Amino acid sequence: MDFHKILDEWEKNKNKNNQIHMDNYLDKYLPDNASIQEKELQQKDKFPGEERAKRLRMKPQKTLDLHGMMVKDACKAVDRFLFECKKAGIKKVLIIHGKGRHSRQLYTLAKKIREYIQTNPLTGECGIAEKEFGGSGALWVFIR
Repeated sequence: MDFHKILDEWEKNKNKNNQIHMDNYLDKYLPDNASIQEKELQQKDKFPGEERAKRLRMKPQKTLDLHGMMVKDACKAVDRFLFECKKAGIKKVLIIHGKGRHSRQLYTLAKKIREYIQTNPLTGECGIAEKEFGGSGALWVFIR
């Protein structure tokens, strides 16, 4: 979309007919809501049924251990880790954050890392790891 083109067209036609609204011009260039919703549905349902189940059963391909780190340092480490994994084509990772039993702070690393993972643009679905991989002290994460 070339906004200059839209604006020029608007300015040329504005004097001819004062009833013309900018929305009419934007409608020419922007996708309609139906196509946007269809794309969102395709993204959400990208791994339907058996494919999703297969991905959930997949073992993590790489692990990051954040034990002993402060939240700020841990978030930086997660960013680097996810970027490297994305570049390497890795699909599922394990992030070990610990359970926070020894933390004296109100907000434990576990809580902050879970929030951070859920808002990170490189991550897809995530969940608490199976007991063999750390249980509630770790997250499995799909990389987009």
